[in-house]
Amino acid sequence: MKLTIDNHDGAMRAVSLPRQHYPDLPILARARDRDHCAALAEAGATATVLAAMESELRIAGAMMRALGVDDTAITAA
Repeated sequence: MKLTIDNHDGAMRAVSLPRQHYPDLPILARARDRDHCAALAEAGATATVLAAMESELRIAGAMMRALGVDDTAITAA
């Protein structure tokens, strides 16, 4: 399950409720900051990703493409 709810309380419920009923379900959640990452992990998220980090990676990839770097090399980095 992929979770990208932009509401702290909603995201917490969306992680904890499925976790209670499906303990083996992989739950991937986007978080606003490190504290939110920790809270989502404590609620049962399998993995969390900082929203800012995702956008930074996309910007870096776009910059590398603009500089002529091959997509294969970008994804390998």
